[in-house]
Amino acid sequence: MNNVTNKTILLVEDDIIIAMVEKEQLSNLGYQVSHVHNGEEAISFMKERLDEVDLVLMDIDLGQGIDGTIAAKEILKIVDVPLLFLSNHTEPEIVQKTEKITNYGYVVKNTGITVLDASIKMAFKLFKAKLNEKIKEKELLISESELKATIYSIGDAFILTDIDGKIQRMNEKAEFLTGRSEDESQGKKIEEIFYVYNENSEQLLEAKNILQYDQILFTSLKMKSKNQKAYFIDLNLSKIENSDDNTIGTVIIFRDKTKDYFNQKFIRTRLELFEYAENHSLDDLIVKALDDVGDMVESPIGFYHFVESDQQTLSLQQWSTKTLQEFCKAEGKGLHYNINQAGVWVDCV
Repeated sequence: MNNVTNKTILLVEDDIIIAMVEKEQLSNLGYQVSHVHNGEEAISFMKERLDEVDLVLMDIDLGQGIDGTIAAKEILKIVDVPLLFLSNHTEPEIVQKTEKITNYGYVVKNTGITVLDASIKMAFKLFKAKLNEKIKEKELLISESELKATIYSIGDAFILTDIDGKIQRMNEKAEFLTGRSEDESQGKKIEEIFYVYNENSEQLLEAKNILQYDQILFTSLKMKSKNQKAYFIDLNLSKIENSDDNTIGTVIIFRDKTKDYFNQKFIRTRLELFEYAENHSLDDLIVKALDDVGDMVESPIGFYHFVESDQQTLSLQQWSTKTLQEFCKAEGKGLHYNINQAGVWVDCV
């Protein structure tokens, strides 16, 4: 039944003479026509043989029993099928009533088989367009679902923006590193939630400027979350294009390299301290060690104590440079006190 003129039509008409004429005319055009006399029969027919009907041609006045508009509503509850009204009525309120039920057409009786045939063909075209639209919507939903599954399963942080740099999607890892939820971030400009810097400085790299690249890889960037916690990341950016090669957005994938960064920095710091110790005093070495560790963990305060051989006594040996400059002016070098009196500092021993 792929050809327009090889379709099955259910004709709902109470007037036997009119039904015979219409059935013959439609049959001559190649349609397969089944006929019922009233709305109740039409509903029963569709329940039992809905797969056999491609279009319903519905008279409005069907004598005793329910009229065509009520029958049409019931049929459309059973199956989605093109339904064309056929009537002698030309009153606007009648036509408007049918338009609220279906939009496949309204044909006035006695306008001729040519008009009726054209209306039927148009109804089939409208129905096909409707089905195609539903298929596209379904494919879009499937595509969207697959995209979400891909995004949320990626181990690295993932942010998807539109062509204007507004955030559309982000996965759980990106939520963790930025300190912001996907719901909170959607619709916002990338620069409003994504703060990245050069590794060894506080120079902000404008995220909106990064989006100007078609594809780029950054290594060893520093980023800060909503609560100002610092992470070190590698970042890969690529433009997204549609089938017409037009840019429609950007995908940003970034990997948390903080642990690797500190492991490497720890090794470098140890080597530097070994070299520094060759030409400097113990006090100088301790100060540098405190300064380096404080810089590594972003702590401005650092003390260094020795534990005496009795394992009960602490001796304050040195402070970090920032501690002396900004926090502690008292003299205390060499001060001895019991480990039980160290308070919170004993956790550092």
